[in-house]
Amino acid sequence: MKNEKSTFSVLFYLKKDKMKKNGLVPIHARITINGKQTQFNTKLEVLETNWKSGRAIGKSMEIQRLNSMLDDIKANIRSHFHNQLMRDSYVTPESVKNALLGKEEEALTIISFFEQHNNQYKKKVEAGEATPKTYSRYELKKLRLTQYLKDEYRVSDLPIRKINKVFIENFYLYIIKNHDCSPSTTSIILQCSFAKA
Repeated sequence: MKNEKSTFSVLFYLKKDKMKKNGLVPIHARITINGKQTQFNTKLEVLETNWKSGRAIGKSMEIQRLNSMLDDIKANIRSHFHNQLMRDSYVTPESVKNALLGKEEEALTIISFFEQHNNQYKKKVEAGEATPKTYSRYELKKLRLTQYLKDEYRVSDLPIRKINKVFIENFYLYIIKNHDCSPSTTSIILQCSFAKA
């Protein structure tokens, strides 16, 4: 997600199909970033009659405390969103949720991602659902990326969160310069490569 185009929202809602016998309903949170969503249980509960438009309603201390906790959750979500955006220039609803819940994201790397993708695609080829030619192209893209990382970064792989606009533009120039590709062919390579990531 590019910074200048980011859209971000947090919504609290009742999970009415999980209402308990005592009438309490779990409050879930939905994080939306650029149209992509994820949900999680806040572990908070409220009576349906004490809920309206994403907030608990009433004047009791319990209701005020509940709304204060919802405000804290929302503030923490926003904080994780902005921190990831500043650090990585890319944020997903899932990464924000994982950070909030203290779950470590799997250290997915660029080349391991392509290996995983290509292995899955190879199974499609073997099942007759895809063409060997396309699989060969994906393998070539992985090779080009591996060479680029080695030549430009002196590494065999990088965390996938390092993919940003500068990385892609530099890879574009690298392909044109070192592999005798036209700009239009290089654009196709980039689109196919990074649409998946």
